[in-house]
Parts: sequence; C-alpha cells; structure tokens
Amino acid sequence: GSAFVGFDTFEYIRCGAALAANTWSHALIGAAALPALTVALEAAPEAPLWAERLAVAALGLTLQPMLNMAVTLCFTLAQRRHLMVWALFAPKLMFDAGQLFVACAATVASCWLSAGARAPTDCRKVAKNA
Repeated sequence: GSAFVGFDTFEYIRCGAALAANTWSHALIGAAALPALTVALEAAPEAPLWAERLAVAALGLTLQPMLNMAVTLCFTLAQRRHLMVWALFAPKLMFDAGQLFVACAATVASCWLSAGARAPTDCRKVAKNA
C-alpha cells in the first residue's frame, strides 16, 4: 500500500514515518519481544543459561534478514553485467542491507537492555564454555 493512504494530503514527514513503521515494525516488535521469548523458553533464568538462550533467540531473529541479504548479493553478483542491475538489483541490495542493519541494531539494543549489568560476565562464561 501507499504511505499516504488514510490522509487527505501528502506530507513527507508523516508519510515517511508511516512508511518506516510499515517497513521496519516486524524487526522492532521482534526485538522488543526477544526478552519475553527468552524467558518463555525456560522458566528459571539462570545467568549462563540466560545469555545462551538470549544469543540463540537473537540469532534466530536476525537469520532471515541475513539470508535475504546473502541471496540478493549472490543475484546481484551473478547479474552484474545485466542492463537493469542498477535499476533493479542494486536498489534491492541496498534495501536488504538497510533491513539487516535495522534488525541487527534492534536486536543488539534489545539484548543490551534486557541483559543489564550482568551481560559482560555472562558473555565471558558462555565464551569460556564454548
């Protein structure tokens, strides 16, 4: 749909905000729900297990944008001599890069906020156990 559906006039700020909310809401809502998903995976959030579950859930959340970016990159490289590469493939590549950036930034922010003060010690414990 269009970014200005439901408005009488087109305004760049309002329509841009509506388009951004429509485009990136899934990544932001998923990242906001990440701590709740981690708690739901197991009832008792012990320190090392919490960091491991949070890392697994974060990787799962960012896996789809990573795969989209990888596939689009492969197609762009394969079609680099195509006439429409700059009109079709390159903008899609930049859009997927933006999607990946927003998903990763939201996931990192959510992990950082939910882990709180115990995050550095948990990460060290997980790294030593690996």
